[in-house]
Amino acid sequence: MKTAVILLSVVLLLSGCRSMDITKEETELSRTYYHLANAQMRLGSYPEAVSSYRRALEIDPSLHSAAYNLATAYEQIGDYSSALGVLDTVLEYDQGNTLLLRRKAWCLLQLDREDEALQVFRDALEVDPADREILRSLVQLLIEHEAYIEAREHIFNDIARWGVEQDLLVMLYRIDEQVDPRGGHVWLKESWNISAADHDTAELLSKYYFSTEEYEGAASVILEHARSGATGHAVKLAKSRFGEAELKELPEEQEAELRKLLTE
Repeated sequence: MKTAVILLSVVLLLSGCRSMDITKEETELSRTYYHLANAQMRLGSYPEAVSSYRRALEIDPSLHSAAYNLATAYEQIGDYSSALGVLDTVLEYDQGNTLLLRRKAWCLLQLDREDEALQVFRDALEVDPADREILRSLVQLLIEHEAYIEAREHIFNDIARWGVEQDLLVMLYRIDEQVDPRGGHVWLKESWNISAADHDTAELLSKYYFSTEEYEGAASVILEHARSGATGHAVKLAKSRFGEAELKELPEEQEAELRKLLTE
């Protein structure tokens, strides 16, 4: 968080508007408070940082990096309403800044204003359709709101534009699972074909096979997951899935391999 604040400050400072007609001395004073506030942020002195950023902005309201960091300082002390107010002010000058839009959506979520956060995520994705972090946040929120049709549409549009990624396939499974607890496993199998090392895919696919009493399939997933390098997670899955009764249902060779994994 602290590093991100400093880096974003530099970006916004370079991209912000020029200062208004203020004297050289006022500019220096504003920057002095700004750098003091950054130091206070690094020390975790967030209330003090709020005061310093506010003073920097009183002297030079066009110092947008100070405004962004002020919003972050407000977030650190749990004052999301004030953070939102600052972000809205900055967005008046930089409406297409997806970093600001993401921060605004996050603040809205902290204030339990989820419908507004959804719209902000939609707006941000329209500005930058290639930003998959925005897409993931939007889709996750849509799933929580049971807006499955819109969530699927966003995922399919993204895949059509930029290609398949495993976590998007897992999201499709989670959506379809809400309609049919045993449905959607085709997305997990496709994700599995991409990489057996993915923890979410291994966990969900082995769980699916176990729920249908396809113990051999579940064991195959766990063993391949281990061979991919995810041994620790595979052992955890094996211990959570297989007891003595299920182990005895497996072919002899597979049972022996799984028992060996369980001793690691």
